[in-house]
Amino acid sequence: MNAVTDVKGWCPGILRPMASGDGLIVRVRPRGGAFSLKTAAALADLAQRLGNGHIDLTRRANLQLRGLTEDRLPELRTELAPLGLLDPDAETEAVRNVMMAPLAGLDPAQPFDVRPIARAIDDALTSDKRLHALRERNGWVCCRRRRQLRLPSLRRMPFSRSPRAVACVV
Repeated sequence: MNAVTDVKGWCPGILRPMASGDGLIVRVRPRGGAFSLKTAAALADLAQRLGNGHIDLTRRANLQLRGLTEDRLPELRTELAPLGLLDPDAETEAVRNVMMAPLAGLDPAQPFDVRPIARAIDDALTSDKRLHALRERNGWVCCRRRRQLRLPSLRRMPFSRSPRAVACVV
């Protein structure tokens, strides 16, 4: 393994995979910033059956299935479509990067659930073609408090942005 990272210029997706040393990489983006347990289990099964069984967690809270081959991509896409993870095109897929705190909506001590906001942002990124002009390496963060973000570049509330992320802090 080379210590220098070879940046390819795009983020791999289901519709636009990227070749690597162990086969194709397919990045799966969660809807509304989170995978359900059912979806996570299905992704683990798909990684084992169609790839090499390895799954990476990315910096933007996506999962990457590794070691896929070109001939297995149609089956992967067929399996991901009913889970709501297959976008209509690569442009939509590329801009849909919504993140939220792992326990969002699950912690009873939290007075506000940000999951509906994350889903609304995800829906807007999917449906509004004007937003497809955003850079591929963008990110949207929804969380209850700034300290959950751990992003030092966020200075203003309730809306902040860094060079690669926009945060809606409520």
